[in-house]
Amino acid sequence: MSSSAPTPAPPSRSPSPSPPPSPSPPSVPSTRILFRVSDGRTAIGEFPQSTTLAEIRQYAQKHLHMDPRTTDISKRMPARALDFDLDASTLEELGLVPTGTLLLCSWEQRQKELKESEAKRRREQEESGLFLHDRWDLMGPRAYVYIYAALFGALIGALALYLMTSRHGRGGDQSGI
Repeated sequence: MSSSAPTPAPPSRSPSPSPPPSPSPPSVPSTRILFRVSDGRTAIGEFPQSTTLAEIRQYAQKHLHMDPRTTDISKRMPARALDFDLDASTLEELGLVPTGTLLLCSWEQRQKELKESEAKRRREQEESGLFLHDRWDLMGPRAYVYIYAALFGALIGALALYLMTSRHGRGGDQSGI
């Protein structure tokens, strides 16, 4: 007769704590860039600090409709032009972390602004009466003829006076000695 012996129960273990949650992947450091466009628009973008200037140019082209070939990009603080030779530089290398401001100026827009400001300056000068450039109506061609004639007459008179005094000074009349 075989008696079956009860099988010992496996040793009871206390429930092990669940493994700690895996740490979330380290977040990529980012930087906020404020874009100021010469026509008055502004935009804010958030980029990884490893973003290159070339990628910023692409962003400006896509989202701000700025042609990278005719747009100057400059840093505000400290003021510095960001030329094409810096396209491989990261935002961190350019000193634009954790925030930065980039000024975008279109050459075409700048030329238009310069023409407008020059036209405004000319209008203001003409209105104030200080603008004498190409003003024949103030002093016509006859006035210039009279001025030249007066100067020529004064020059002839001065030459004649010089010649008369120099002739007398060299012994012109020696009867008095």
